[in-house]
Amino acid sequence: ALISDAAHQLSDVLLYVGLMVSVKMSSCEASLSAYSFGYHRAQVLGSFIALLLQYFITGLVVAEAVARLCGRQRAIDGRPICFMASVSLVTNLILLRILPSSGHGHSHGAGGDSSAANVAQVHMMADLLQGGICVVVGIIIWLHPESAWLDSASAFFYGAMVALSTFRLFKEFLHVLMERTPVELKAEEMFSELSRIKGVIDIHCCHVWMLAPEKISMSAHLHVEDGCHEDVLHAAQIVLKHKYGIVHSTLQISEDEDLA
Repeated sequence: ALISDAAHQLSDVLLYVGLMVSVKMSSCEASLSAYSFGYHRAQVLGSFIALLLQYFITGLVVAEAVARLCGRQRAIDGRPICFMASVSLVTNLILLRILPSSGHGHSHGAGGDSSAANVAQVHMMADLLQGGICVVVGIIIWLHPESAWLDSASAFFYGAMVALSTFRLFKEFLHVLMERTPVELKAEEMFSELSRIKGVIDIHCCHVWMLAPEKISMSAHLHVEDGCHEDVLHAAQIVLKHKYGIVHSTLQISEDEDLA
């Protein structure tokens, strides 16, 4: 239990350091010639690497637990387990208390770093539950030394908690790295609405992707009637910004005479 909890805390440090470094980097100015989109994706990449490290450490802890359960059980003193787990529990309560609360809304345009705060907050909640389990395991072994097998078994609970608490974040980061269309954004409805703007004949080459969890970009090619170039562009930008929250858009406008 102590090893799993210590490994959990170590992986937490890696996760939080990765988040802080990536958030700091994502706010830096980038060279337009080298990184035209800036360093926004650094936050996602850093968090993704931190999660992979956490999964690796979790695998080591679970493998050690399996080896101990399959071998001869050793006598374990439950008091240090209970004491150290209690310290860990109190520490996580303090960290959760001082962590700035982040909003739950989705700002598709100029979002801040709330995604990083959400990562930390969700993980701390899992830490609290893990710490509570370790305290309970320590008390049980303290009172009933023959229940030492619970020390190894608690590692499986730790592994399950890591997987359950980070799966959604892992999937979100993977979606960003694969440039997936945001799940909450109705892309077909958005492009259909653009096609209904007065003067638009056709819309194609439609793309919408995430630079970061709260930063969305899109591009499209609009074929419009002659003389409607400026009106269509202005109307499209209004729809994208005020209804869908997208401020980074690239719209190519072609009139009939341009295609002749």
